[in-house]
Amino acid sequence: IILEFYDIAGVSSVDSSQFWFDVAKSPYFQSDLWNLVADRNPPGINVLAWAPDKFPDECLSWLFVQNILSVSWKSFSLSYTSDKDMAKWAVHPQRPIVCFGDQARSPQLTQRGGGVSCLFSNNQIWTSFKNLVDIVQTCPPTLPTPFH
Repeated sequence: IILEFYDIAGVSSVDSSQFWFDVAKSPYFQSDLWNLVADRNPPGINVLAWAPDKFPDECLSWLFVQNILSVSWKSFSLSYTSDKDMAKWAVHPQRPIVCFGDQARSPQLTQRGGGVSCLFSNNQIWTSFKNLVDIVQTCPPTLPTPFH
């Protein structure tokens, strides 16, 4: 029996103006789904994914997954912390990549399957989500500091 632990696929729009990158994991891949996404989008991503027992930031010299702690809509004078939001999305800090998923960053969820779709090269959507990021739990300064 061959068990598929995860799968990665790319899809483009009919006119090739948009490109989606999809990552799916089975319950047999017992690790953080967002680490798979970051591994394919170096140097890493900032993730808003509510969980009461959230994974800490993943801070390796070549890869990071940083938790977004709060978001802010400045034009509406609205801000809130990530524990008030059930959304699951990520934004690359430097390149126009925005991801939407169905799994929080919780150790309890490693035993479940899940998926993430990332939209590449849409500057308008990326800028909108990047501008929502207010506070990021950053990696220690001993490692290369990612942008946010």
